[in-house]
Amino acid sequence: MLAISGQDSLNTRKLYYSYETIPLRLFFDIIKSGDLKLLKLSRSASNDKLDIIWEEIIKRNNEANGNFTYSNYLEAIRSYARLINEYTIIKACVLKLAHYGADLKVVDTLRELGYVVNIENGKKAFDESLLAISNRSNNLVTKILAKKKEIEKYNEGKGEPVTFARAIMSLSAQLGYNVGRDITLEEYNEAKKLVKSHGRNNQRRRDKGGRGLNR
Repeated sequence: MLAISGQDSLNTRKLYYSYETIPLRLFFDIIKSGDLKLLKLSRSASNDKLDIIWEEIIKRNNEANGNFTYSNYLEAIRSYARLINEYTIIKACVLKLAHYGADLKVVDTLRELGYVVNIENGKKAFDESLLAISNRSNNLVTKILAKKKEIEKYNEGKGEPVTFARAIMSLSAQLGYNVGRDITLEEYNEAKKLVKSHGRNNQRRRDKGGRGLNR
């Protein structure tokens, strides 16, 4: 994953949500829908960095909360669906070009996915580029199968799904007051750390009290 640093990082914070700023509700919405465009804070923000930014948010969340496996599970599903969709689009585009010849709209679709069709050096070069694209896209099959196995592993031991409502209700119950529904992902994870820390401290005090009674 490419890092974003320096001035580019400052500009990124103005254009996209980050781990520190993304609302918890939006985090769950993106996990469920797979719509990374929801990360954009401005219409001028491009789509090019969305994958990098989302991967960084997922990474930071996992570092803060090792038990937050449901986000990983749904992220695997999203990646699986994206790979299948990309593979299907590429094969359909190649098939259409092979049968009907150069179509700039179809050529542009492939270019956006990182596949270049040679339309400037004659039919032989055109056909060879289509074959190269088709062969290269077959590599996606390996990724699709690997992602499918990853999802199956999650399904083997997956417990009760975490939702935004369940997460808020659970944290509110542990804190003893209603948590605001505008809480950010970072604030949510920090609050959970505090709850866990207080729980350990209370347990130590109870243990000490028990040992004192037994003397």
